[in-house]
Formats: sequence, C-alpha cells, structure tokens
Amino acid sequence: MAHHTFFGEFSCECGQSWKSENTYPDKKQICFTCKTWIFPKYLRPKTPYQGRYRAYGWFYCSDCDNEWTSHNSWANMGQVCYSCDDLIYPYRQVRPKCGKGNPKTPHFRKYCEMCWYLKKNCKNYNPDADTDTDTDTDSDDHASDYNDDDRYY
Repeated sequence: MAHHTFFGEFSCECGQSWKSENTYPDKKQICFTCKTWIFPKYLRPKTPYQGRYRAYGWFYCSDCDNEWTSHNSWANMGQVCYSCDDLIYPYRQVRPKCGKGNPKTPHFRKYCEMCWYLKKNCKNYNPDADTDTDTDTDSDDHASDYNDDDRYY
C-alpha cells in the first residue's frame, strides 16, 4: 500500500538531525535550521508485518502498561490505547490461517488508524476488491486462528 509512512532519520549538512514518524520514502522534509530539503537517511517500517492483508496483532502501551490483541492489525498502522489515548503499533503480528473470527466482537473506528485512513470501518475491508465484501470478521481473543509459523517480530 503506497500510503504507508515510515519512521525516518534525517541528517542535514548544517549539522541538524531529526527523526520523524511520518516519513515517505520518496519525499523530502525541510531542515528548520538552514531551510534545505532533505531525503531521509534511514527508513524503518512501523510494524513487523509488511503484507497487504489484515493480521493478528499484539499491542503493548509502555506509558500505561496496557496490552491487547486485535484481528484488525495492518502493516504500518496502529491502534489507540483505550487507557491513555496514545497511538501504539503492534510489536508482533501473524498472518491468519483462516478468515474467521468472532462477528460479535466490536471494532471501534475511533481507535484504529486503518479505519481513519479508509474513512470507514476496516473490519470487512478487502484490499483486493477495495470494497466491504470481505467476510473476515473481527475478534480480539482468537489467536489460535492464526498460523504461528508466519511470525513477524
């Protein structure tokens, strides 16, 4: 997905260096010291999984010690911690081995970066069709539906 941003590190000839979590690989950022436009020196993905499809993700917020899992974890997309409202990226993700979850488990758009990007609930999003025809449903307590052989750390 071309819309993904990365963690980027920048270093200008004037000696100024900075980090940005909203870096595009082909876009420059301006040095606020000398006003020169600089490409990122280093890029790092925000999440371990870099595929197109939904993944099962494990999240941990170090600010409030809250942890959770979600069937709606996506590459380079985070979720908001319910306790402290910080945007958190998953520390572990695995691809699903089947597309089934618990349809009764709610998925709240206000806590999901992918929902913000799509401007709709990502629970039934199918990246191949770019419509809501996907039958994959959300559940945040069925890690056994995922293949541990396809780990991304």
